[in-house]
Amino acid sequence: MADFNKPALTDLYQNFLAFLKDRDVDLAKMFDGTASTNLPVGTVRWNSGANRFELWSGTAWGPLTAQYAIDVATLGGQTSAFHRNAANLNAGILPAARFNNTTHGVRSGGTQHALATPTAHGFMASTDKSKLNGIETGATADQTAAEILAAVKTVDGAGSGLDADTLDGSHASTFAAAGHTHGAAASYMVRKHNATQAITSGNNAPKTVLFATQVDAAGTDISWNGSSFIPAVAGLYLITVAVQWNGLNGNGWRWVEATTFNKASIAHNLVLAQGNLSIKQTATGLRELAAGESVTALVGQNSGATLNLSFADHTYFSIYKLA
Repeated sequence: MADFNKPALTDLYQNFLAFLKDRDVDLAKMFDGTASTNLPVGTVRWNSGANRFELWSGTAWGPLTAQYAIDVATLGGQTSAFHRNAANLNAGILPAARFNNTTHGVRSGGTQHALATPTAHGFMASTDKSKLNGIETGATADQTAAEILAAVKTVDGAGSGLDADTLDGSHASTFAAAGHTHGAAASYMVRKHNATQAITSGNNAPKTVLFATQVDAAGTDISWNGSSFIPAVAGLYLITVAVQWNGLNGNGWRWVEATTFNKASIAHNLVLAQGNLSIKQTATGLRELAAGESVTALVGQNSGATLNLSFADHTYFSIYKLA
């Protein structure tokens, strides 16, 4: 390594050649890897570790310059024509100046490039982009029936707006509407017993009650033949008969019954009278009646004497068509 303050006037002449040789060696190496001392400010060296030329400031080495204006014939083994050809680009971003509306079409619209079709590539239409933006993130087109049902259940309930064609396999027309009323509201008849009627004593002597006055009626399914209700159509009917025995009846059984013309009992009420009491009796029953199958109200008693039925307000005979 050379000391650039040598040789000095005080040095022995015999050492001069060694000093000069050390300088020549360091210069030949361009000070690369040498430990020369007392270098003059502005000395230039090559630093192979940093792959650059450096400049001595008097205290430290620094880069000779930030950029070199060196004109070379090739770069990376290729001439400048290769590097100026965009076809040879394989990395990086194309500068905006090289990508303009004139050479590549209006980037925000225009017709230089055709729109994409189901069979050909192309630009995306604004309407198609709106459709894509409207698709929920993560949406798929292959949901299972269980997944769809689970999704529907999250919004099902009152006010959901779901409208089904069938309920448990049956169409809505199968079911009655909320405001629907059955036959009892549209077809019925109520009659009143309006005169005292004598009933003789005897267990086997039933007497037909004469409900002579019609109190209320609706529909055309029921008629009165003077002693019995006559249904015009078959169906389910609700029948009620109510009577009152007047006072001073004495002891014994009292019974009231609604029965069909063939003596099939629909409703029956039996009580045992104790003393001179006014007894009220009611019998109610349901029955499927055929068209024309009459219904009659019967009473009987075994007090041992003839007793009278009262014509109080609660004494009536009614029939309602339910279905």
